[in-house]
Amino acid sequence: MRVRVRYLIAAVGVLLLVALPATAGAASPPGEPKTEPVEFTSTGVKLKGALNPEGVPTYYYFMYAQPGDEECAGPLPCGATTPRGGPLEGSVPQAVSAEVTGLRPGQTYIYWLFAENEAGKRHSSEGQFTVPTAVAEAPVIESESVVHVTATGARLAAVINPEDAEKGASYQFQLVANPSEYISEFACPSAWKHTSLCLLGDLDASAEGLPIDETGPGVEGQAVGLNLTHVGVKLEPGTTYHYRVIAARSKLTEDGFGFEGPIVYGSDETFTTLPAKAPVIESVRVSHLTKTDATIDTEGLETEYAFHMISSPCSKKGAGCELIVPIELPCGGKLFGSFVPQTVSLDLNSAGVELGEGEYIFGVTASNEGGETTASGGMFEALEEPVAEPLKHTVAPGPVSNEPEVPLTGGQHSTSDGGGSPAPAGGSTSAAVSSKPAHGKPSTKHGKRHKHKHHHTKAAKHLVESKKR
Repeated sequence: MRVRVRYLIAAVGVLLLVALPATAGAASPPGEPKTEPVEFTSTGVKLKGALNPEGVPTYYYFMYAQPGDEECAGPLPCGATTPRGGPLEGSVPQAVSAEVTGLRPGQTYIYWLFAENEAGKRHSSEGQFTVPTAVAEAPVIESESVVHVTATGARLAAVINPEDAEKGASYQFQLVANPSEYISEFACPSAWKHTSLCLLGDLDASAEGLPIDETGPGVEGQAVGLNLTHVGVKLEPGTTYHYRVIAARSKLTEDGFGFEGPIVYGSDETFTTLPAKAPVIESVRVSHLTKTDATIDTEGLETEYAFHMISSPCSKKGAGCELIVPIELPCGGKLFGSFVPQTVSLDLNSAGVELGEGEYIFGVTASNEGGETTASGGMFEALEEPVAEPLKHTVAPGPVSNEPEVPLTGGQHSTSDGGGSPAPAGGSTSAAVSSKPAHGKPSTKHGKRHKHKHHHTKAAKHLVESKKR
């Protein structure tokens, strides 16, 4: 009986010795992970694989890189990783996946699936895929607009999203009189007509287009624009134009410029240039007795201007003197188109005009594509005697003091502003000229008469006839 008990105890001990190691080593590392063919989506690539947790909660992630990545010099897998997924449980193979965005179209990538639990960590053999070009999205034209429209110019604008294109998006504005004139390709810009760039297969060399430019890379809309005046395009006043923008993904070429399809097209938009208007002369005045000034609003058009002047040297000698002497003045100048009034002036002393006794009537004429405008500055008299002896062929300045500028005295050639001032005879649109002196003092004569008894002028290149009679 005792022998049987001993054998039973021995058998139980053997079983315990066998069972205890098995219980202590029950936790196993995950089964060998395996990669599966990837799936290309509208936004990127879905990496796929399968693993067996072997009954232990197991976590997983993917690692991917480009072949020959210099940062991965060791024997172990290296690259970017996806977020950690899991835990997975069970003892059978289970499918796993993770989506990756921002990969380069046309590039080849390698990848691995990693699995780890408390018992260990394993990774799959290397998988490989190439991102097709079709995964790369075309740019998106988010909006189109036009600003700063004048009679002869405008600025075209758009917002373009390059959709994370590595080199951004190439774009070109199209401007036509009729939508049927749009072309479906990028046209050769006029500045490229005599260069090798116009021979690129991506450009339509048979048509002349506006400049081509590029956005920067990114995934948000970028504002772009083109000032038509700056690129030599002159529009017709009061005319309706059609415009749109086209865009495609940029790429590098041997010539430094290129793009790849598809080309996307903005919607057809229109704008109408402003009608041409004659310039507006805001004011005309005389100051310091040797200088005339005028303020001109060109109404957005390039404008020419010229001063004109006449004198009546015998006006102080009693009734019956009707002598009118035209004074030769230099040619005027040109003003850039603007809607901001611009001040121009003519120094009579520098122009070779010596003022004598008598009355002087002056004005200015401005003209552009919209018409011609003449305004009178009124009448003034020269200082009766200079403070100091002037140099030959010069006019002495007025007294150095707080004396106001010589006011305009009005006269038959003054411009009416609706406040009772007389208007010029035969004049067109004109600006008002005040007959009040500066600082509110009444108009007075200053000093003694000029020692010259007659009016003199120097020869000038052009004679500007007075438009006021």
